[in-house]
Amino acid sequence: MTCAPPSAERALQAIAGSNVTASLDYEQRVRSFHTDLRNYYYPRLFRDAPFSPASLAERPGFGGTGLRGTGE
Repeated sequence: MTCAPPSAERALQAIAGSNVTASLDYEQRVRSFHTDLRNYYYPRLFRDAPFSPASLAERPGFGGTGLRGTGE
């Protein structure tokens, strides 16, 4: 037998995209974005890689549901 309030809560969380699975997916997207940021900025900050206004178009962006520039 299931208890109605917790079942309803889980159902609403799933609809809202705020359940545990969605939260873990979001955290993974944040980790991936952070890696993309490091890969973009570290060479420019610590290895004297060229940095120009044109290179700004290559920088990663995070939209919450996917990453700009990675095809997601």
